[in-house]
Amino acid sequence: ILKLKNHVTILHLKSLNDFLLFTFIGRILGLRVIWSVDVAFYSKSNIVLKYWLIFTSCFVHRIIAISKFMRSNLINAGITADKISLIYNGIENGLKLPLKFKFPKNRITIGFIGKVSAEKGIFVFLRE
Repeated sequence: ILKLKNHVTILHLKSLNDFLLFTFIGRILGLRVIWSVDVAFYSKSNIVLKYWLIFTSCFVHRIIAISKFMRSNLINAGITADKISLIYNGIENGLKLPLKFKFPKNRITIGFIGKVSAEKGIFVFLRE
């Protein structure tokens, strides 16, 4: 922990467990704490977890939402809007990729980048 404090000034957290476990540790160490939120970050049926996350968010310096939809979800969950920055996750409109790929005509090729888990929807996509 002492080594971390001497070399790190920002603690960037990306998951619910990290939010709950490390936000307070980061603040105690004097670090700036930033959350990146890209999925629904709590179960709507767990009211205790919802209010614990709202409380924990009070100790965060900045929360990054990757879409207008996610920003809206955070605000609707009770997170203070002025803590949330909208930074889109993806490729800007109009950006052209320099490579062209040729795929066989009678074959379906699917590219997926991300964690293979239920909330990403890849299994629903493959079933359909």
